[in-house]
Amino acid sequence: MRVQPFYCLAICILALFAALTYVANYSIVMSGVDTIESRHMYESMHQLQNYLRFTELQMHQRVVDWACWDEAYEYVITRDEQFINSNFDELFLQSQHISFVAFFYNDKTPFRFLDNQQIYDDAFFLAKKDASIRLAEQLSRRDSDAVFGIINIQNSMFVVAAHRIYDGNKLKPPRGILVMARSLDESFVAEAEKMIRLQFSIVPKERFDNLAFEKDDTHSFKILKEKHFFRVYSLCNDLFGNPAYCLELVTDRDISKMGQSMSLKNCILMIGLGLALLLIGLCALHQKEKLIMKRELAYRIGHDSLTGLANKNLIDEQLEDLLHHAGQYGKEAGVFFIDLSRFKNVNDSYGHEVGDRLLQESAQRLRSVYPGAVLARTGGDEFVLGVEYAKKDLLPLLAKQVINSLADPFYVNEHNIHLGANVGIAVFPCDGKNAQVLMHRAELAMYAAKLAHQEGFLFFAEQMGQIAAQRMVLEAALYKVVEENGLTVFYQPKVDCVKKKVVGLEALVRWQKTDGSWVAPPAFIPLAEETGLVTRIDMFVLRTVCRQVKAWEKDKIAVRVSVNMSAKSILSANFSEQVNAILQEEGTSPGSIGVEVTETCLVTHLDMASKAISILSHEGIEVSLDDFGTGYSSLLYLHALPISCLKIDKKFIDDIDAPDGSSNSLVKGILALAAGLGMSTVAEGVENREQLNFLRQNDCSVIQGYYYSKPLNAHDCEDFLLHQKERIAAVEEGKA
Repeated sequence: MRVQPFYCLAICILALFAALTYVANYSIVMSGVDTIESRHMYESMHQLQNYLRFTELQMHQRVVDWACWDEAYEYVITRDEQFINSNFDELFLQSQHISFVAFFYNDKTPFRFLDNQQIYDDAFFLAKKDASIRLAEQLSRRDSDAVFGIINIQNSMFVVAAHRIYDGNKLKPPRGILVMARSLDESFVAEAEKMIRLQFSIVPKERFDNLAFEKDDTHSFKILKEKHFFRVYSLCNDLFGNPAYCLELVTDRDISKMGQSMSLKNCILMIGLGLALLLIGLCALHQKEKLIMKRELAYRIGHDSLTGLANKNLIDEQLEDLLHHAGQYGKEAGVFFIDLSRFKNVNDSYGHEVGDRLLQESAQRLRSVYPGAVLARTGGDEFVLGVEYAKKDLLPLLAKQVINSLADPFYVNEHNIHLGANVGIAVFPCDGKNAQVLMHRAELAMYAAKLAHQEGFLFFAEQMGQIAAQRMVLEAALYKVVEENGLTVFYQPKVDCVKKKVVGLEALVRWQKTDGSWVAPPAFIPLAEETGLVTRIDMFVLRTVCRQVKAWEKDKIAVRVSVNMSAKSILSANFSEQVNAILQEEGTSPGSIGVEVTETCLVTHLDMASKAISILSHEGIEVSLDDFGTGYSSLLYLHALPISCLKIDKKFIDDIDAPDGSSNSLVKGILALAAGLGMSTVAEGVENREQLNFLRQNDCSVIQGYYYSKPLNAHDCEDFLLHQKERIAAVEEGKA
């Protein structure tokens, strides 16, 4: 069959059009892909280098903690082996990932070397000992107290740190040098890969030199592009400034694969359009495009564009199908309402880009909990999950899995972020027989879990509807009392039990209704945080305290009053300006005011909180860390921030002399830590003589709690201050 010339020409034109389209499209797309891949590659290597630097800083901090300790100082003098047996046994070295520890006199003479070798090797042991001596000599030649970094010992990399040994307050001359090291072995690499989610190896420096290709001028990396992987090499120096090892980072070329796929898809689309025009198939094409658009629109209407999950428009339909199926087969179903904790603070602090990434990763984790479940994102940080089940114990187990999946830290844009979740559960058919009712009741249960002030889950109960209504009434009353400045401030003394005098007060906000009844702070403070009223309350308390301090000064009463500040207040853009403005308006000296912040605020928003705290400290306002030990305690921020005082949480004080003795050890540890960092301490919630005696015996002299005094109104507090000697003496003698 002969083909007419017109059709031959059309086929040739179509082929040429296809070839040109593919070449042009491939060139444009792959150029952009190369740029993106290169940026990602450099950022990944810098992220890896930053993690190694962070590891060095951690080792440095660990050596500082041990070297600036009175017991270590005495050990250099006495060389009492009990110190080593108690503090540097094999279990400690293994649990802290310490490879070896060395003690030196000031003349660099080693007198104790502890090695954590699993398989003993004489040569390797001596090499590590020689490296410790070199490190001690390096430190002795410097004016500084510390040296840290990475060294090569027989082609094995170690992160090491050395520090001069001082007493806890650095009042005496150094007695020696302490050296600690950790091997950058396979276990370290596995731990690092899990933390930063990068695949890498630490290889000999010769690998870098033996690579045939040249390093790039901008970053001094050597890059090998393979079909499916990028291999990036970076030569790193040890702490002596000599090339020591090479980092080999392997990253998938997923972006390249996506670019090639995109190029191919774009080319096919262009050829399809050309063919449609050539064959005059406009009508068929038009109908097809209308159908595609209709489906896409339907998808967008029913799905969340950020996570790809169903949204609130589609979840009703999906849940109704689930409930219908469960009812047909005599099964039950559970509807979970999931709310992410602290998401709004993270979003406000780090921006919407980080917030969007958190939501996407949260959605992925929830998908993996129960793959067959109905899952939707119904609000900013809210998700709904529906399952049908036959076993009664599935729902509590599933709720725990949901909470655990969101409790693990998220690592986004070099930020290590901790979230959590509150979960409410409604059960079909006993709690409701349609999707709307079940979701509403699951949401009520979630709010009840949230009000419990701890991340967890609750099943719906009938009284929760009444609680929600009561909460709305309380919320309206709270708005009114804040608008009318109807709150009041009480003061609880901080007593020095050795000097027998009041050394400070803590201001505590209180709410008394018009009928004379009191609303407990745990009932309205979380509500104030949720509604955004907490900042206004904080500033009201500060202004009230400033006026009270001025009034007391006229009566010749001088005392520092500490004010609790919420995370929302501290993280606001103009926090320090607000505080200074109130002090200036009321004519109050900064030295008369203290600010108490919580660990949670520091952990989740260290950069912003650090800036605000530094400004306040510079102005002369004392900054205390409240509820210490209940959050993610970190020596890093304790060392870096100008915090003057640690307040030991009441939870630990309550458990003093408990059968397991754990609180006694924890309190002693906190007191030793504070002393080592030059900070004062306050014990909160002291209620009996046994607690007081324990704290006094362990050099904690400042006491706050019902033992000496409950929170007092301004008039009663003034009376306490004027007669403090008699009042404290009466308590000590058991007469009060």
